[in-house]
Amino acid sequence: NQCSTSSSENAIVAVALSTPPPCDTTIQEKSRHNENVTKLYAEACVQLAREMNVPVVDLWNGMQVPITKHVAAKEEDKEQQRSSFREKEQWKIDFLSDGLHLTPLGNYRLYELVVEVLDRPMLSVENDEKVEKKDEEEPLGLGLSVKNLPRAYPDHSLVNDENPGKTFGTIAEK
Repeated sequence: NQCSTSSSENAIVAVALSTPPPCDTTIQEKSRHNENVTKLYAEACVQLAREMNVPVVDLWNGMQVPITKHVAAKEEDKEQQRSSFREKEQWKIDFLSDGLHLTPLGNYRLYELVVEVLDRPMLSVENDEKVEKKDEEEPLGLGLSVKNLPRAYPDHSLVNDENPGKTFGTIAEK
């Protein structure tokens, strides 16, 4: 079994797999004859991630549920809302612009799913031996707090609207 990070020359590399997202075959039928093939590929990706102890961003299933901040507060309401969202195929309208490419809302959902994997605790490794997580059903993560990750560039809210070069010029000079 592998683990999700490796260390080389003081650099840590984190690895995660990603399933393909679903597509709307009613729109993309000329180029996508069988959505089931993509689903099988996504399922194989999730299974491989489990076998290799590597985190996975499950776009196939994650894109078929509503955005987190729009989900109801009560657990029973959440499940009903998710079920309705999937059954009515609302995700096709909200997340896909042409049956294949993501809308701005679809990109936001992708962001949520990636951040979830980044923030989720990882399988810990001690003395080059992996230490199993206590809950085998809990999905693996990379254990990286998104809020604490270094930024190459400033947050968009800090960019000088009148003169963006002023903001980025100082970064380029470093």
